[in-house]
Amino acid sequence: MERRGRSERVGRPVVRRARAASAAIGAALLAAAILAGCGGGSSSSSSSGPPEPAAELSHAEWVAEADAVCEEDREANAGREEEFGELIQRGELTPRTRETAATLIRGAIPAIEREVERLGELTPDADDQEAAAEVIAELKLTIKLNRSLAAGLDHGSVAELETLAQEVEANATALEGIAEDLGLTVCGRPYEAE
Repeated sequence: MERRGRSERVGRPVVRRARAASAAIGAALLAAAILAGCGGGSSSSSSSGPPEPAAELSHAEWVAEADAVCEEDREANAGREEEFGELIQRGELTPRTRETAATLIRGAIPAIEREVERLGELTPDADDQEAAAEVIAELKLTIKLNRSLAAGLDHGSVAELETLAQEVEANATALEGIAEDLGLTVCGRPYEAE
């Protein structure tokens, strides 16, 4: 009977913990990708002078306009989303994977910032104002969490990444719930490759 040394027995839980952490972090990265899937393309606006106050939109009009904003950016960002999905499916948390994931996450932030700005320019009817503000607040939290997750991937410990993973997943769940309640079909919804 072969007897295993203490270091080998002790090492197994560490390996299992690293694998579990890698899976949790992968889930957070996927959630970040999903949230980045709210958009990611480019948009430009050229106006001369301060914007005029937007007319109040009916519920259906606001939902259609908001989803159009998100769809435009999502289409332009499809390549990044697919690359991110492939990265996560590999399930490895190597230094190179961490670097690539951090770069992809950082690349999505400007698009989310543009979405926040563009969604803020829409004026929902009185019944939808609170929920629309919640969508924008959750997207702002998404930006903050994406910055933290990218920094964590750069130099954070596995424990820090696990904590961020939980925060990112909670944000994704909250945003998806609000989007569903509003009837949004693109904004706040998971990106799905076609």
